[in-house]
Amino acid sequence: MRARHAEKLKGKGARRDLGEVRVVQRNVVHVIGLTTNIAKADILRCPEFFGQYGRLLRVTVSKYPTQSKLPGSEKSVPVYSAYLTFEKPEDAHVAIQAVDGFAVDGHTLRANFGTTKYCRKFLDGEKCDRKDCNFLHKLVDDNGHEKGGKEGGKEGKGGKEGKGSKGKDGKDGGKD
Repeated sequence: MRARHAEKLKGKGARRDLGEVRVVQRNVVHVIGLTTNIAKADILRCPEFFGQYGRLLRVTVSKYPTQSKLPGSEKSVPVYSAYLTFEKPEDAHVAIQAVDGFAVDGHTLRANFGTTKYCRKFLDGEKCDRKDCNFLHKLVDDNGHEKGGKEGGKEGKGGKEGKGSKGKDGKDGGKD
């Protein structure tokens, strides 16, 4: 997939071919398994939850739950997912390490780097007027960095990533 993405970025007018390409966002955490009690943006931002790992620029909780069975039971309960956009990729990495596999309210959380697609308006060569658009508005490479620039991400959406700092636990690195 990466090679195909890179090849598409080379061609002139290839924007329209990028409609289904998913790009890993190293400052975004996608977490699955949130119960109704904690599946609220203001709760997830708290220092007791994801706020302890770094500054959150955006928290988006799914509107519709999926059903999950409780371990050792036939009973199913609603669980939600969320995308949490951190200011720094290092903070997202630490958050993933801390919560992936952690049990909350009897459910095991699963956390990974989030992915996104290119904005349809951007691909059509138009200006996107949505203030809350979660999609990419610049061409990026396989690492999510702006094509031809130092940093990448979302134009005007807080997507500029900090560099050179360590996570809350003092460790560097990315989950590959």
